Amino acid sequence: MKLTLFVADSAQIDASGKLNALGLGWDQITTPTPPISLVIFVDFEVVRVSNDPMPLTITCLDTGNEPVKLDAEGTELRFRGELNTEAGALRALATVNLAPGLPLSPGAYRWIAALDGTDVSAALPFKVIRADTAISTSAGPT
Repeated sequence: MKLTLFVADSAQIDASGKLNALGLGWDQITTPTPPISLVIFVDFEVVRVSNDPMPLTITCLDTGNEPVKLDAEGTELRFRGELNTEAGALRALATVNLAPGLPLSPGAYRWIAALDGTDVSAALPFKVIRADTAISTSAGPT
């Protein structure tokens, strides 16, 4: 089994099970953060024979490998849920959509996604910069 994690500006899975994403694959974002979507792929080496849900945890870590705290009470930037697939599936997909305004200070971070009870995980580093230091990558006229 292989777990892959991406970030996007926006993502959703439609009724047919197809993933639709905009702004996929960035590694730098400004603070305060705009909306963020985490995109999770789990590819099975063989056809899945179980309908059992797979527990999934996604955590944002700082440079010290500590979970990011969202408030003074110590609420961690962590999500727990389940991936649901049907028997016969070769892949499971999921998205986690975050509202704008995460209180992330400029610096380096990592999203860690893990299937609980297994050794299957994925890491995705990203950098947060101040909005006034962002460089436009637009190729259009100035």
